Amino acid sequence: MKTTHELSICIPQTPMELTTRDLIKIFSNFGYIERIDINENFNKNRVFIHFNRYYTESFKNRLLLEKNIKLIYDFPNFLKCVVSNIPKHPRYVTLKEKNDLFVYQKQKE
Repeated sequence: MKTTHELSICIPQTPMELTTRDLIKIFSNFGYIERIDINENFNKNRVFIHFNRYYTESFKNRLLLEKNIKLIYDFPNFLKCVVSNIPKHPRYVTLKEKNDLFVYQKQKE
């Protein structure tokens, strides 16, 4: 089983209009985000959210037990979240990405 800091979330289909900042606002409630990877497809994106740590164990445990969670972000719109089975590949995080993550998450602490 993966440890807390290694657990990443996969969102198989994400609307194109959802931005990285939108995803940060949604998922920073659950933990400190290390980075967000977006794989663009034709009309949907596949998103991977990598956390450094979770603020509470409840979200992580629920995800592990139920295998998928439908997270409502703007009723009636939701994101289907599953535990990522793909290992996190090393990637350089740009200064803009770091700034976006830092600024929003610093406000949460």
